[in-house]
Amino acid sequence: MNRGALLFLFFCVVLVVSSAVGALVLGKHKLSFIFHDGRSSEPVVMMSFAHADLQGGVSAFYADLDVLLHESDAERLWSGRVTSVLHGREQDAWSVIVLSRYPSRSRFIKQYTRSSYEPPFGISVAQQGQPLLMAAEKESAFEFNAGIYLLELMQLAPEHAAQEQHLVSEQIVAEGVQSVWLASLNPLSGSSDQEWQVVKMTGFKNRQFLNDWLDNIERKTEASLRQRYYRRYVSLVVESF
Repeated sequence: MNRGALLFLFFCVVLVVSSAVGALVLGKHKLSFIFHDGRSSEPVVMMSFAHADLQGGVSAFYADLDVLLHESDAERLWSGRVTSVLHGREQDAWSVIVLSRYPSRSRFIKQYTRSSYEPPFGISVAQQGQPLLMAAEKESAFEFNAGIYLLELMQLAPEHAAQEQHLVSEQIVAEGVQSVWLASLNPLSGSSDQEWQVVKMTGFKNRQFLNDWLDNIERKTEASLRQRYYRRYVSLVVESF
């Protein structure tokens, strides 16, 4: 074998090994985000969760966040704070949740990979605990005009993945209740037990409408039956700020 062929073979081996190492380091979720067919052309909604200290004031937080988003031609869609965890753990009580729309995954990746970027918001806010960042594929329109929201994060067991739409979709017909948002998720950070596949948001006129909704026996029975199919389920009461 001549020298040129040996060098080419060596290059191929290095390429294969590098690709394998990269796949192990990044993981399947980041790889699917990076190599998405529409990464340079389709907009994407980023969900950012953090245990953040907002003692500097909400207006200052908004000002810094909007500067960051402006750099990538992104926009803030909605932001809120968790007031209670109905299902979940103490670490699921994030203090800040922000939904931002980026013009493409490429624009987000360019910003996220800068050495100066501080996830999940790209600004210097005091963090307590691990933040979480997820990309969302919108499946329904945003309707953020309610007084309070129920945010549900769902991770289905593999054997029930085919039933996803049946399990999470439902018609909202009650007075004072509205369907806000339904989307599939691609986790980019967080632990293995935070690899949620679906997010669902339901809006309520006020807390009393939410309480009535939660106490409805038919809804409670249906929710209990559906939750048997989940590997991990979190439901949060969230207020806009």
